[in-house]
Amino acid sequence: MIAGKDELIRYWSAIYKLAAPYLARRPLKWAWRGANGKPAFHHGDPPVLPSAVHLISWTRVNSTRVMRPWVDSLDGVHGLVNIGALELHEFGCGVGDLNHPDRLAFNLKAGDGFAWDRTLESALKLEHLLRRHALRSEPRVSGTGELHVIVPLEGQAWTWDRAKSFVSAIGQQLVDSDPVQHTTNSKEDRRGRLLIDCLRSYYGQTLIAAYSPALPSNIREMRSSLPVVCPVTWEQVERGISPTPHTVESMILEAQSAVSRPGDRSKRAAPRRPGAARPSRRKSRAN
Repeated sequence: MIAGKDELIRYWSAIYKLAAPYLARRPLKWAWRGANGKPAFHHGDPPVLPSAVHLISWTRVNSTRVMRPWVDSLDGVHGLVNIGALELHEFGCGVGDLNHPDRLAFNLKAGDGFAWDRTLESALKLEHLLRRHALRSEPRVSGTGELHVIVPLEGQAWTWDRAKSFVSAIGQQLVDSDPVQHTTNSKEDRRGRLLIDCLRSYYGQTLIAAYSPALPSNIREMRSSLPVVCPVTWEQVERGISPTPHTVESMILEAQSAVSRPGDRSKRAAPRRPGAARPSRRKSRAN
């Protein structure tokens, strides 16, 4: 069942304080459920927007103008919902500096027959590669079978070209470690393989935002409540996190307690999938 506007308004009202550090003051794209059940993205200039939704524009290398919304308040998110937004996708930079990324992102997308537990193992290998470069990373579970690895750049002066070169090199290292299991080429046959999607770190590309509701890629996977992109911890990944830690309904309940709970914002309750195998511990990988 697709969440209606009233349910989405209630959802964002409950969790906006959790989502704001990831979502606010970033250029956004939005999507709704298309005719085939998959996300359909808005293209072109935005429609008339509520006053709480801001616009930022820039010119591409080919001289075409781009206009994207951004928000800095709950009213802004409500405004996007009211014009039809279901999924919210974020750019890799803030509105204050479009010329430099403030995060890197990898999207791990399993092909048919590639088990979730193996996705978790590959994510842990990626985390280890990033630690070799003294880069801290944060995992997110998409709720639709993907796992995102985010690298906050935390004030480091990266260029888009450097980001592109770096993520491509790291992705290739992961492929070289097991070319039968991994690929960075989305056009290759991915049955039984994991795509390491590095494009999310390229200039102008987006990734579905933390805490955004997410549309399953297969309409047969539709549930009574939409899954939510959930920031988790590497310890939870090691323990065998569920591929769907939270839904819109469960996150409303979680957020009501989490907002008043001190501590790191990424430490949200996220259940381990019953019967899931435990991936290898990071301690053993560092040897």
